[in-house]
Amino acid sequence: MGQFDWSFPGKRTGVAIDGTVNNDKDRDRGWTVELAFPWKGMEWLAKADKRSLPPKEGDMWRMDFSRFNTYKEAPPAKDSGGWVWTRHGVWDSHIPECFAQIRFTTNDVSRAR
Repeated sequence: MGQFDWSFPGKRTGVAIDGTVNNDKDRDRGWTVELAFPWKGMEWLAKADKRSLPPKEGDMWRMDFSRFNTYKEAPPAKDSGGWVWTRHGVWDSHIPECFAQIRFTTNDVSRAR
């Protein structure tokens, strides 16, 4: 169950929609969401398992990057109702061992490879 009234102190958001909201007479083309979470708001999370905050060079965290629809698109569309960055292999987004591993670095990754 999602927490639709969840708040995160200092969180910043940006949304861009390529289509129309709540208009079933057309087909939307897509959307983009940007989220910024201040380190201060993650103190409770880092403290729970003694992580450095902000993370140190090379620190690894697991994070879930997923989105679930409240309503699925009608057949014949093949709408699973959600998207994930990394497949969990099970229909449950509450298994941290399945989350993507994120490594923190100050290296310029635009020059990698």
